[in-house]
Formats: sequence, C-alpha cells, structure tokens
Amino acid sequence: MPKRFTTRRMLFAAALCLTPVVAVATAAPAAFAADVDSTSSVLASGSDWTVTSVPGGYQVTLDLDKKLPIVNDAPTILADGTDLGLAVESADGLSLSVLTTDPIVLTAEALT
Repeated sequence: MPKRFTTRRMLFAAALCLTPVVAVATAAPAAFAADVDSTSSVLASGSDWTVTSVPGGYQVTLDLDKKLPIVNDAPTILADGTDLGLAVESADGLSLSVLTTDPIVLTAEALT
C-alpha cells in the first residue's frame, strides 16, 4: 500500500525546496554590495550625483535634498531624460541608486 502524503509532509518538502532559494536571494545583494565597495571608481559626477564603475556596468547615485514622500510609485532615475530604471532608496532616505549598463550615464549633463 503506497504512503499517503499528508499536508504536513507536503509543507515540509516545500520548505526544504525553498530554503536554498531564500538563502541565495538574501546573500546575493550583500555579496554584490561588497564587490561595489571594493572595486568601484568614480567615472562621472555632478553637484548631487555620481556614476561609479561596478562589475557589469555602472552604479548611479543621486543625492536628495529631503526624503521622498511615500506614494504608490517606485522611484526612477533619468539621465538626460533617458529612464535608467527603478532606483533603490538608501536606508536614510536621502539618496537613490540604480545599476545600469547604459553608457549614457558617462556623458549625461543632468540626472534627475
């Protein structure tokens, strides 16, 4: 007679399958941040922004005068009107960063 899978066994099996995924997903940003800090160099800058070289592209950081208001939109950074993508807000809320491979960041006159 075959064993029946109970709900408890199925949940345990699902947890075992997801554990490596969660571990990798939470470790990857920390590993990338370590790489950014150890190998970054400033390639371009303005009064309130910098572009640094990182493995695989560029990190664009935009300093803010004040924290962004909480709204239902995600922040983006534009380089001379070109959307660079979704930005990540710093822990203190006073800067935004985005990773990009777009070389327009090297010659941009304005980042907003």
